[in-house]
Amino acid sequence: MNTYAMVSKPGNIVTNVFPADYRLQELSSMFPNYIIVRITEGLKCANGDYYNVADGLFYIDPDFTWLSGTTPPPSLDDAYAASLKMIRENGSAALMSIKPPYSEQEASTWWAQSEEAKLWVSNNSFVPEMLNAIVASSSGVYTLQTLASEILSNVTSWKEASGNILGQIKYKTDQLNTIKAEVIAGTKNVMDVVNFNVDIITP
Repeated sequence: MNTYAMVSKPGNIVTNVFPADYRLQELSSMFPNYIIVRITEGLKCANGDYYNVADGLFYIDPDFTWLSGTTPPPSLDDAYAASLKMIRENGSAALMSIKPPYSEQEASTWWAQSEEAKLWVSNNSFVPEMLNAIVASSSGVYTLQTLASEILSNVTSWKEASGNILGQIKYKTDQLNTIKAEVIAGTKNVMDVVNFNVDIITP
């Protein structure tokens, strides 16, 4: 038993793929308003495909660009949007991984701790209410000096790491925009956008 494709005339669109014991000539006589094509081994064909009479192959598009069974690349706009989205998501994940070195509850006070530490170090007459409270409840583990120094050290590390990540996001976005422009100019193709490296490295 062979497999055949029934192709509409005109339009050359596959309307049916079916097995049959008939010979090609017999089927062609039975369905004179259709092109009957025998599906040989290795030839891919599905309902809705376009048949190219010139080469005897089936395609998923009417321009005979993409063979049956293949997946065409996305549009430039879709590929660009997907890559840009991944850059931003990876960047956000990296930034979240270097959040201030405190618990979730303590992180909400990060801005106040860092501001008080900075003001106290620059002027010891400043009264850091929150830092004083931390020192008072630390059972002697912290002094105001050691606590302020630790906080400012953490501030420096966090700023450096955040700046590194933000720089990567900007650089990758600029690169992606350049490649998009090159695709539009015809010097690159959309797969360069699809395969663009969107990784953001956490320092």
